[in-house]
Amino acid sequence: MLARARHLTIGVQADLDAAAAYFADWNGLAEWSKPYIAAAFAKGLVTGTVRNGKYYINGASPITRAEVAVLLQNAYRLAADASNLKSFGDTIPSWAVDSVSALASRRVINGYPDSTFMAGAHATRAEIVVMLMALIDA
Repeated sequence: MLARARHLTIGVQADLDAAAAYFADWNGLAEWSKPYIAAAFAKGLVTGTVRNGKYYINGASPITRAEVAVLLQNAYRLAADASNLKSFGDTIPSWAVDSVSALASRRVINGYPDSTFMAGAHATRAEIVVMLMALIDA
């Protein structure tokens, strides 16, 4: 059975303050999103991207398939099933390899019929729902 994501306490002031200090683009985020992003940051689910030595959450950017894989793997703390490893015919960024491997080995993600994962492609809502349902059903 998969370990469930740790409970996220939404809106804790210390988490909001820490996230605001960490993400350079914090002030540009929608107010409604800040408690959720702060909680995810506090629990180690998101770390942002680095540009010029600063961390950005990129709240207005679409999320990539690799980023979704890392987020879900961080939330569920999954390790790859060594007896069911799967490889893809395209390149997975080094920061996402372990997450993609863990989710693929547990059939949470399958990739495309041409054996690619398309890590840099934007994840659709439908793809995210399929991944979440696979995690719940596992």
